[in-house]
Amino acid sequence: MPRTRRPSKPDTPYWTHRSWQASAAFLAVVALASAVVFFTSGAERGGYAEAVPSTPATSEVRVNPCQAQAQPRAQGGDEAPADLRWDTVHGTRVPVSASQGPARRESRLWRCFARTRVGAALAAQIICSQMSGPAWRLATQEQVVPGRGREKFAAKREFVQDTAESAAPTTAAWAGYRTLAYQGRSATVGLLIKTAQGYAATSVRMRWRDGDWKVLADDEGALYSRLTTSVVPAGYTVWEA
Repeated sequence: MPRTRRPSKPDTPYWTHRSWQASAAFLAVVALASAVVFFTSGAERGGYAEAVPSTPATSEVRVNPCQAQAQPRAQGGDEAPADLRWDTVHGTRVPVSASQGPARRESRLWRCFARTRVGAALAAQIICSQMSGPAWRLATQEQVVPGRGREKFAAKREFVQDTAESAAPTTAAWAGYRTLAYQGRSATVGLLIKTAQGYAATSVRMRWRDGDWKVLADDEGALYSRLTTSVVPAGYTVWEA
């Protein structure tokens, strides 16, 4: 008599999937602080490549929502802005600045950052924080550079349950940043995360497009590099709590 096939078990938590360790590590950091140690021991980093637009041109032509906003004052260095303060986006505590952005904080999307080093850093943290909530599709469409990487990220993210605002951990928080590369219309930002185990670090590639900073996903759909651990925040500009 043939054996009856047992029902397949429900998918394991997405943060344990190897395919997600490179493409969605920030989602787990925002939703589950204890995942940091797991990522640092086994995640693999994919190579970055400039995204090739594949969506219809008409879908990308729209009125620039940041054009009518007052331009934040320029800030050339990596120092934290004097007007830095903290706010919450989808349950995650994030640094914001009246001078560096976001200039527009709509209910579902925070955007319009200064074209500066610190503006790119603030954008990277806020965009990634928005990816764990129900407005992730809008954030992906508006704040990720169009192309193969964006499409792959969106396809993977569809299978992940949105994180409740109350699930954001109190043991993990944005701690600071450093500029790894900056050329006016492009930037690579190193981000520091404070966890119960110490510090974790990653990097995000940003592009200035349509009057605002957007994240450049790699060909595998990763929005940022592999998380690494750090004992001290040496070399980073630390946000003041």
